[in-house]
Amino acid sequence: MITGKSLNIPLLFIMIAVFVLMPGLYSQQTTDPGYSLRFILLCLIPIMFFLRSLFGKRKHEFNFFGSKILLFLIPAQVIWMLFSILQSVNQGEAFVEVLRIAMMLTLMGLTIYSFQNAWKPAVFTWFSLIAIAIFSGFGLYQILLQLRDAASESGVLFYAVSSSLANKNFFAEALVLLIPFSLFTYGATSSIVRLAMFLCCVLALVWIFALQSVGAFFGVISALLVWLIFYKPFSVGEAQLNRRKFIKAALILSVIITILLVSYSNSGIREGASRKFELAYAYFENPDLIYSSNEFNNNSVYERILAYSNSLKLFCENPSLGSGLNNWKLLQGQFGIGGTKHLNTGVVQFEHPHNDYLLILAEQGIPGLLIFLLFYFFLLREVKLKLRLCTDNSSRAILSACAAVLTAFLVMSFFSYPRMRIFSYVLVMIASATILALPGTRSYQIKWHRIYSMLLLLVSMFALYLSYTRFKSEVISQKIQLAQLSRNYGNVIRYMKHTKADLFPLTDAVTPLSWYEGVAYFNFGKTQEALESFKSASYVHPWHPRVLQDLATAYSHLGMNDSAMFYYRKAMKVIPQCQDCILNLSATYYNNGEIENALNEISRFKRENIVVSNQADYNAFLKAILHANAESILNHHLKADSGLFIKLTENFGLEKIFYESLESNEEFSKCLIREAELFRGK
Repeated sequence: MITGKSLNIPLLFIMIAVFVLMPGLYSQQTTDPGYSLRFILLCLIPIMFFLRSLFGKRKHEFNFFGSKILLFLIPAQVIWMLFSILQSVNQGEAFVEVLRIAMMLTLMGLTIYSFQNAWKPAVFTWFSLIAIAIFSGFGLYQILLQLRDAASESGVLFYAVSSSLANKNFFAEALVLLIPFSLFTYGATSSIVRLAMFLCCVLALVWIFALQSVGAFFGVISALLVWLIFYKPFSVGEAQLNRRKFIKAALILSVIITILLVSYSNSGIREGASRKFELAYAYFENPDLIYSSNEFNNNSVYERILAYSNSLKLFCENPSLGSGLNNWKLLQGQFGIGGTKHLNTGVVQFEHPHNDYLLILAEQGIPGLLIFLLFYFFLLREVKLKLRLCTDNSSRAILSACAAVLTAFLVMSFFSYPRMRIFSYVLVMIASATILALPGTRSYQIKWHRIYSMLLLLVSMFALYLSYTRFKSEVISQKIQLAQLSRNYGNVIRYMKHTKADLFPLTDAVTPLSWYEGVAYFNFGKTQEALESFKSASYVHPWHPRVLQDLATAYSHLGMNDSAMFYYRKAMKVIPQCQDCILNLSATYYNNGEIENALNEISRFKRENIVVSNQADYNAFLKAILHANAESILNHHLKADSGLFIKLTENFGLEKIFYESLESNEEFSKCLIREAELFRGK
């Protein structure tokens, strides 16, 4: 066991940075309030360590208590991600993601080194309580703002409570991972430490249930169950293990789990989960619903099915290597994402499949997922092996708590993406480091040379520069979006000159920044400049429906109808029922003299599904297209004069004939000829 009377300075620095500073980082200047700031802090931690190592006189070496396979899997994650960059659309952005993971693993190594000296497990309980208190403070402040502004007549809207994180799910997931750290000191004799541990668990659980995050709920249940199972003795004598404390822990956790299950049955989580199971069963019974466009699909289950399906299709295109790092959000759209009115507008973009395993599989292929899974499999295996050797309650509680952190993380990864968040993944790295720092059957002494510190210092400083650049880019990105909302297109163009679009070309909503520039130029009447911006945006995001549609519109305005039709059709591959695309493509066919194609395209509309904003354009386009088609058909088939055409139009109405042809599933030309012959016969 690694314990002692004092806490060493390096570990204290890590604890303060992770459990005090990270939760408190928050900026309203960015769309994601704390991500970039936490990324900056993540890079600063190793820089401070390596500077101390370079200028210190002490020789650095530490023991790695774990399997050699883990020593291989740690760098293998970064190496394979670097290989995946070769296929990335935006390689600069993908490289920053590799550096983020590299900084995470570096932090894990530094934590292992810091654990080599004496430390007290009680610090984890205290720091966990501090972190939970900070997150709770932000959450309570947001609740008070709602109450002040009377945001809801029915009470507090907990879905809008995100603390210093981006949304309620990230908030709940962070709390789930903090609970096991408070259990490091289970069995402590100090009553004040036990009180702190109790406060950690209760406060976190209250928030988790208030936030009603399904993934967090399953995560906390699995964490508590795993802690209970792993804390159970394997082969330790009664004299060495206080069984009374184990029985007490089992009873307490059983009560907590029972309360959670009862609360689940009486909470909105149960109703939400039941509704999702009902929807999933409906899609299972009638798979055709998935491929239809109706308001029944206006639910999160349908969106998950779309995301999962597109992930598997993307994986099948290149199962061995994957599609490339950070490419899921850019390439999955080619398989279609429509199905409801709001999805058919093209405004909503998926940035993640809400399943980390599918994301890794799609982007990094089978090898990437295997490396990820094997890393955590061997970590949990180390926990089991070390528990067999434990002769004290303290080490057993620590190892069991670390296993609980990893299990909760792996469970929540089925529902969300904690790996992509800074704070949650940092907690996972600290738990992993704790496992590898506690003595076991195998030990490898690692000697640390100054050259290693120098190289990693340079890497960390480069990562710091990029993380700061990302922060500035997020600030400018938010300014650009706000300027467009207020129709201040001059500011949009001005702000674009200060972006790092080569490294961070997308907003948090997966929209290219150059698209905003194109919209601004288009509104100023500078169609050629708008075209160049839209083309740049299409390179950054090749399957963004709004980008493709606006690029096609720019080509159409410049008289390049063939290019316009190509990009309209490409946009409709993403959203087959995109009404704007259907209208614009039919108009382009009409302007290009392809009257029959224009009619076929506009025939895809269903009158009951036309949105109000498109109704006027639809009526005008349909009238012009029908008149042109009718005149051509009557002249060609009946050799009719213009008088017959005018009388037929006035007496019957081409729109009426058109809608009758749709209802009878008959060609418009046949219906028109039949009506014309009847009318002429009279």
